Amino acid sequence: MLTLSVDLRGAGPWEWRGEAEGWGREADRVRPLDHPALEARAVTDGTRTLLVVREKAAGRPSLLRSLSPARVDEAVYGRALEECRQWPLQGVWIESGPHGLCLSTGLGGVCPLYLAYDGGHLTGSWQLMDLHHRLGADRLDEREVMRLLTGLPRYGHDTLFSTVKRLSERSTAYADARGLRLVYPAAAEHAQPSELAGHVGEAELVGAFEALTDHVFAKRPLAPGRTAAQLSGGMDSTNLAISLALAHPGAITPCAMLIGGDAGAQQEARRRSVIEQTGFAADVTVRAADHPVLSPGCGAPGLRRSVRWTSRTWRPPTPSPKPCAPATSIRWRPDSAATRSPEPAAPPVGPHGRRWRRPGAGSGYATCWARWTQGSPRRPWRRRPR
Repeated sequence: MLTLSVDLRGAGPWEWRGEAEGWGREADRVRPLDHPALEARAVTDGTRTLLVVREKAAGRPSLLRSLSPARVDEAVYGRALEECRQWPLQGVWIESGPHGLCLSTGLGGVCPLYLAYDGGHLTGSWQLMDLHHRLGADRLDEREVMRLLTGLPRYGHDTLFSTVKRLSERSTAYADARGLRLVYPAAAEHAQPSELAGHVGEAELVGAFEALTDHVFAKRPLAPGRTAAQLSGGMDSTNLAISLALAHPGAITPCAMLIGGDAGAQQEARRRSVIEQTGFAADVTVRAADHPVLSPGCGAPGLRRSVRWTSRTWRPPTPSPKPCAPATSIRWRPDSAATRSPEPAAPPVGPHGRRWRRPGAGSGYATCWARWTQGSPRRPWRRRPR
């Protein structure tokens, strides 16, 4: 929802400097993401300044109406802060005061906020690759890497890189000249599922689902001709896309990234069936095979900054002075990046306390994808107990 660069040792009033720069204070800046579904607001009581970026809510009255920090008394400032906490949709709000910054998020967590702290300076962005100067193979978090490779990633403050944190849903980050501290929200209350009444059938269940989706859609102001629905072919996205298309016949644009292969053929068949039977606008698709994210020389227009930055820093495998040792290179997922670096001293620990090793080479995960980048059909990982 926003990008920021703030020297936490600085001080002074914040001001709105236009859409290109956002809010500024001397060399500091907080820039809201320019998106028609978002709004930016600010207030100040003279000591603290509240900067807010959030989803627009249909029919929701608000105390916050100005982009430029409007001067209010302490009581109104407190009510504005409470409004942020009670906002029904996703939002990020920043309190700037004499003791640093306090960053908080509301419900949803759809648009992330990545934070990097270095020597009294806080950098943040919704796009991980904006923080590329804080990423690298030598900064990988072993625990998060193993969670990713074993298919058990967790949503929380930790990312693949130890130098970057994620401000997750309903979390709070406190940043000052001494450091950055993130706090999770209180544990959510859980309830036991209830049994359906005997007279409840398929029609009642479908009606309840449609009422729930209508309620969710009604919370947001919608311009149907400018709205797209992800129609990947899976059950979740298909149900939501159909509900939206039935409410606005012929106006909603279906979109998808086509994955290719045998699964891709099934995906395209499911999407074609849904589109033919539902009133969507013209279909928009992108084939994943046409835009390999980490391929050398990749400069396809329309790709995100992660692609452009990675393609500039990609290096071909470097021959090793030892004839039997494989070249060292990195090939990573699209949402992360790393450059070539020496192997770590110790291999990561896998499930059941066993160490992971790559066939034909020393331990470590910094070269785990070497065989794939060299076109080898062999599996890059093999588990071997010590």
